[in-house]
Amino acid sequence: MKRSWSKTLLLAIASMVCIATASAQRSVDAVEKKIQKRHAGIEDVRGTLGIDLSPVWINHGYIGFIGPDYQRLKVSISEVTRKEQQTYELRGRMESPHYSCDVKGELLVLHIYPKTLKKTGHLKGELLYDVFGVYRLTETGSKSGRFEGFVLSEVLTQDGRAYPCGMDEADAKFRNNQFEGVWISDDSGLQKEANWGIGRIPDSGDLDIGEQMFKPAEKYWKSGWETYEQDARDEANEYMESLYSSEGVIDDHLSWKSWADMEGFAKTTLYCDGEPIRVFRSFHGEDTPPFMMGAGVLTYVDANFDQYPDVLISLGTRGSRHFSIYECYLYDPATESFVLTPGFENIVNPTFDAQRKVVYGCGHSSYATIEHGRFEWQGNRISEKSIVEVTINEEGNPISYSESQVITRGEDYEYIPLHENVQMDQLSPEWQEHLAKGEEF
Repeated sequence: MKRSWSKTLLLAIASMVCIATASAQRSVDAVEKKIQKRHAGIEDVRGTLGIDLSPVWINHGYIGFIGPDYQRLKVSISEVTRKEQQTYELRGRMESPHYSCDVKGELLVLHIYPKTLKKTGHLKGELLYDVFGVYRLTETGSKSGRFEGFVLSEVLTQDGRAYPCGMDEADAKFRNNQFEGVWISDDSGLQKEANWGIGRIPDSGDLDIGEQMFKPAEKYWKSGWETYEQDARDEANEYMESLYSSEGVIDDHLSWKSWADMEGFAKTTLYCDGEPIRVFRSFHGEDTPPFMMGAGVLTYVDANFDQYPDVLISLGTRGSRHFSIYECYLYDPATESFVLTPGFENIVNPTFDAQRKVVYGCGHSSYATIEHGRFEWQGNRISEKSIVEVTINEEGNPISYSESQVITRGEDYEYIPLHENVQMDQLSPEWQEHLAKGEEF
């Protein structure tokens, strides 16, 4: 038979909860009196505030501990349902290094005090409240224990909806939804301190050594905290991805998905036939396009001159003179897929000569030298065949030209000089024609 909690019974249980800490004995009654004293002269609006507070306590990333050795306790409250005006049903899950279990129970709001919004720039109609309540969460399944204690929350409301206040998240002291209590064994009556919260954990002693945010002391890593920082980054990235994610289709083969991470970067994965082929990373803004700052921009071009459009993906620009480099994915009509071409990213500012079926690159190799490269396809691979170095003066005008043949031997290259420090009309005819087009960098 389902056991229900009346207000009287809940208060009776809560008043008996005594939380053992290294510094003090904190009972619910003592904390309640302290809360009332802090808000002396302020009207308690518990009986008149009709807003559903359910969204305030839903959170999948509470940080917490259990026991005298501060065993890490991961707390997820996944469902909160308002049963009566001030009574809420909670469901969630507890995980520590030694056990995990689902929990369900109730939270009773005892006091709601209005607060003054001290921050500037808040939205019209926002109101801030301190909320104090007591809770009991019972383990379900094969476990036989319960969590009970009190909770302090700072609640923001607007347009009849409630949210956990996060206005001070940048503050090193930020904390909210501070659940402080004990775990009690139903079999033996054994009690262990069990606290959790957002931002910080209440009464966490010397566990928390973080200055800007919660950080577990190394002495407690063996209690499950060794992976906390990486876990926190992963969870934050998942949260950011849920807020800032978008995706789209480019054509029958190519699609993309873009999201933002906790460090303020936008990441975009490019997919070919459903398989990820490239990840791009750049700073994001409010209206982030899927591809930013040149990196990730797609261009269709018949790169290998086989009458099938291939895909160039910009890897952005390099250096103060903005060298543009690309990855090239050649279309394979046999498999109807795009295949990465090794080495194409070595071609700076590529241009394509369909008549000669060669690719040219051009960029500064030094302040006073511009280097042109001539590349040819050998099957699905591309390699450099010759280069011309142009020496320029301070005005950027050419002074002399040097031409070399490039011999490829495996991974090694040999440069054989053909013309050194000559005028353009002494170069090979093909280079004369190409350079005469004025396609200087």
